[in-house]
Amino acid sequence: MSDVECIVLGLLHMGCCYGHELDKYYKKQKMNLWTKSNRASIYQALARIEKKGWANVTIEKSTNFPDRKIYALTEQGKIALQKMIKQGLAANDLMEFKISAYFTFFDVLPLAQVIEQLEQRKKERLQLLDVIVPLTEEELQQHASDQKYFIKKHNVKLIRGYYLWEVEWLEDLIDELKDKMN
Repeated sequence: MSDVECIVLGLLHMGCCYGHELDKYYKKQKMNLWTKSNRASIYQALARIEKKGWANVTIEKSTNFPDRKIYALTEQGKIALQKMIKQGLAANDLMEFKISAYFTFFDVLPLAQVIEQLEQRKKERLQLLDVIVPLTEEELQQHASDQKYFIKKHNVKLIRGYYLWEVEWLEDLIDELKDKMN
């Protein structure tokens, strides 16, 4: 069971029923900013989900467009989704800090290049923070009883919190490295 399978099963559970619709929702929710999945992995997961019997598939024919597969979550699929969510919520996953592998050996580069690259990373993180915006108070009040907005609010809070922390860490690190250069 993979994260992308959980996402696809969850989207099927929400009512999305064909690949393009899943992809559109995925992009609209900016899931690419917090998952390692993309359009190709969504379609690969759909094929696995169909093969595992987690979704029934029917072909919708059209005269103007190519035929498309319509997916419907099976009872087995609902059980698999519930199992994934239970395991995922209780998981003791370690966060990946890939930058640590590179930072550990930064001394192979001239200090000015290290600072330049870290400045670039900080710039990109700030750009992400511009894209991952918190819900407004108006949105929160308007959709107070909507589970999707509750989930989105807390996902955004978690992701923004991480990136804000990383920007702060980068600023401190860059300042210390600049002091070493002087």
